[in-house]
Amino acid sequence: MCSPDKKRTMELKKLASQGDVDAIYDLGAEIMLYGDHPEKGFELIKDAAQKGHCEAMSYLSECYLHGISTPRDTARGIEWLKKAADAGDPECQFNLAMEYLDGIHMNYSGKKAVSLLESSAKGGSWMAAQYLADMYVYGEHVRKNSQKAVSIMKEFSDRFGGDEPLEWLGDYYDSTGDFAKAREYYKIPASHGNIESMYELALLYGFGEGGPVDQRQAVTLLRKVAQSDDPFFINEVGQMFLMGRCVKHDSKFALECFAKAAAKGSGEAALNLADCYMFGFEGVKVNRSEAMKWYRKASGMGVPQAHLQLGVSYHTGDGVKKDSRKAMEYFKKASSAGIPQADASIGVMYSIGDGVQKSAYKAAKYFRRADKGGCVEGTFMLGESYIAGRGVPKDVKKGVSLVRKAADKGFARAQYRMGELCESGNMVNVDLKEAFKWYSKAAKQDVDEAYVALGDCYLFGLGVKVDYDKALENFRKAADMGHEVAWFALGECYERGMGVKVDDKEALACFEKSAQLGYDEAQMYLAVKYYMGKGVEKDIDKVVYYLKEAIESGYDEAYYMYGVLNLNGDEIPKNDEAGFHYISQAATMGHDRAALTLGHLYLQAIGCEEDSEEAFHWFMTAAEMGDREAMEMVSRCYEEGYGVEQDFDQCEYWLERSQVEDPGDDDGVSAYEGARKAEEGLPGEGRYRERSAEEVEKELSKFLDMFGSTDKGTLS
Repeated sequence: MCSPDKKRTMELKKLASQGDVDAIYDLGAEIMLYGDHPEKGFELIKDAAQKGHCEAMSYLSECYLHGISTPRDTARGIEWLKKAADAGDPECQFNLAMEYLDGIHMNYSGKKAVSLLESSAKGGSWMAAQYLADMYVYGEHVRKNSQKAVSIMKEFSDRFGGDEPLEWLGDYYDSTGDFAKAREYYKIPASHGNIESMYELALLYGFGEGGPVDQRQAVTLLRKVAQSDDPFFINEVGQMFLMGRCVKHDSKFALECFAKAAAKGSGEAALNLADCYMFGFEGVKVNRSEAMKWYRKASGMGVPQAHLQLGVSYHTGDGVKKDSRKAMEYFKKASSAGIPQADASIGVMYSIGDGVQKSAYKAAKYFRRADKGGCVEGTFMLGESYIAGRGVPKDVKKGVSLVRKAADKGFARAQYRMGELCESGNMVNVDLKEAFKWYSKAAKQDVDEAYVALGDCYLFGLGVKVDYDKALENFRKAADMGHEVAWFALGECYERGMGVKVDDKEALACFEKSAQLGYDEAQMYLAVKYYMGKGVEKDIDKVVYYLKEAIESGYDEAYYMYGVLNLNGDEIPKNDEAGFHYISQAATMGHDRAALTLGHLYLQAIGCEEDSEEAFHWFMTAAEMGDREAMEMVSRCYEEGYGVEQDFDQCEYWLERSQVEDPGDDDGVSAYEGARKAEEGLPGEGRYRERSAEEVEKELSKFLDMFGSTDKGTLS
């Protein structure tokens, strides 16, 4: 490389040849910086240092310490650093003080460091004055002495002037709550255009700290800051105007500030701009397309939260076309940047196989990372993994402990889950009062399911005294949030007169709302109501409509009932093939009466060809689920060798089982009895919505038995 000024280089060479130490140093520094042979420049620097040139000593020290144009030699570097410091070079005194405090290249000595910093500060080193003052403020390496720190800064300001010591004093008095003095010290550097001082002074004016509120002055100062080239403070001003903190809210100006700061390289400003458009903060009109544009820019600037939000958007399809592959890509970027929420999201995607090969092991791995990172969702999901034994050895105790840990930290889903665990007694001892406590905590965070659970608790006295008014209040809160079960519960209350007067019209409206929201129990319940004409006129078209809605929701009972309607042909055109199809679906889903009926269909060749082995298989399936009629059919199959090898011992065994009274009913409380208690407003034997399903089944017994009874399903 060539020197930028050949004439000056020639002059330096001439003076250096005459022994001018300053020229020797300047020429060496120039050759080191621009020359093709920096080692020659090093030799000149070394020569100047040996001749006592202070700056040369400092430069030579740096060369030895960092291996610049010479092999690294720490001992020589420290030696020359000491010589430069002893010669009175303030910068070298500061650097040597840092070496004493680091204790890496030389023995630690706080006392020597303080002495060097004092000399450096007196020599005009702002870094030394600031470091020394901070040491006394925080009591690091010296005894804490705030007054000495203030004295150091005032002395430095008096001797050398400048905005820095005044700004430091403003910050100090601001931090100690002496806002009047803070104003006093900020004013001078602010008048010189010091950005940080203007910003801090604006806050004091805006909040009325240290003097009267002066909104006009605050706005004037903040707008001047926004005109600067500092992206950090421009972004800060944007946030002040967006939130209306100490100045009047102005979202338009805030967006301008964010855009300007982002253009100057502030990723945080780009993220703020994206969030405004994504969530409509403080009156900003939602614009998903604009939000995605700024999230991508923020992500390109390496902002971890932007990676995370892009992952969420691509995963949910909010603002962009749903793309699980891209979601995983951005979540992994956020994870690499240390965002534990991203680990939890990756875990969820692996657990359900969304955009990646399903892997319970990998899901648990990421949930564990999220938990270690302090993400409560990760803690909760890891707990669920241990409870279910997904990707980790099953350990219910450990799983419940993790769920409780997340709940204790305020994670709403975990609090609701703890309520379920305490109520059901499946994983912990039944404790209805504890369940009520957890449901209440989750409800305080507006968890709709928690409101429904609290409604159940108040309705049936589960862990709390029965209170219909509070039950209805909680059901309505959840219903207002669009919770389908809450609408169903309200319908039951109006239909039964629990806490309100009986109102069939209002009940029907609630059931229909629940059905519209996709609740299969409501869809099924309405199908039955319209079939039986209970509280409404019988309407087969509506029966079929709600059954198909429930089928779409995957409700096995709806498959079964629609199959029965097709097979009977009394209310809709008879269609044996359709009947067989829907009964088969219900049976495959584990519906006991459908399994029994399917056995009869194979036996009778209705909607299918006769198949004795299939008939026996489905009779046995229903029998193993506790259906007595199916047990009788299994017994007869063994007796006659129909679809199975003849076996009289098995015949007798299944016949005896079919005659056992109330198989599986250990507590002696029937579904009807539970429903009766519910109608009377008495505490029942379980949660409200569970019992209501049993009651529906009881009411439907006549309808459910229309097909598959013994007169049509016996062996000839």
